[in-house]
Formats: sequence, structure tokens, C-alpha cells
Amino acid sequence: MRTLALASMRINAYARSQRALGPLLGTLVLTGIAHAGGQASPPQAYGFSAALLFGVLAWQTKLVLDTEPDEQRMIARVGIGSAPKEALAGIVAALACAVPIVLVGLFAPVLLRALDLERTNLLAALALGLLIHALAVFAGLGVGALASRAVVPATGWAALILVGAPV
Repeated sequence: MRTLALASMRINAYARSQRALGPLLGTLVLTGIAHAGGQASPPQAYGFSAALLFGVLAWQTKLVLDTEPDEQRMIARVGIGSAPKEALAGIVAALACAVPIVLVGLFAPVLLRALDLERTNLLAALALGLLIHALAVFAGLGVGALASRAVVPATGWAALILVGAPV
């Protein structure tokens, strides 16, 4: 229960700091560009979308995990009782913050009429899109967590991880 409370606190801090605007705007721009070229089959459209959003999800995870100062993170670790619980709260917060990005990635091809639905129905396409984007979320969470200040204190190395992993 304390883990969820800490995750909720981190989500609120992330949203109030307005750090969420960068990844959300990046998602809107990337998905708009990706799906503006015409229709594609659902695997192609969602695979391309998930590949583009992987970097955004990793960046967002780093932002969520780095929102609070190191001293506050240490106080939270003491308050929650262990380092693994504190880390889990950060990952849960980052996972919750990934939901809007996945929703944009999932519904942008539908709204932009970029899906070729002649051979499949919309529900099957959305299920496939959700699966593909879920894989991108977990990969992005891993890379973003590796680039977080708690793991890599040097900004240059963190930037190298965030840029190098999607490449």
C-alpha cells in the first residue's frame, strides 16, 4: 500500500513539474508524422509507431524517476522501508505515466485513417497494437531506468544510454 502511495506522489510531482509535456508533445508529433503517409497494415503501422515511441517512453521513464531530488528519494526509501520497494514505486509511476503515450500510439493510426483494415477488423488491429506497444513500454522502462540518476549520476552517460539504446 505504501508503494502505491509513493508511486502516486511521484506521478503528481511529475505532472505538476510540467515535465510530462515534452514526451506528450513528442508523441503527438512523431505519431502524426509516422501515420501521415497513407495507409499501412496494422502490424506495419503499430510496429513503426512502437519503434518510434520506444525512445519517448525511455525518456519519459528517466524524467519520472529523476523528478524528485536525491535527498527526497533517500527519505522515501527510509519511509517505505527498503530500496527495492522505493524502486518499485518509481517503476509503477513510470508505467502509469506511459499509459497516455500508449493510448496516443494506439488510436492515432485509427483517427488519422492510417490503418488498412481490409483484411482484418478494428478490434483485432487494436489488440495487436496494444501488444506491440506493451513490448515497447517494458523496453522503454528498462532503458529509462538504466539512464536514471539513481543508476547513472553523470548526465552525459545517461544521454548516451537514452540515445544509444533506440539506435
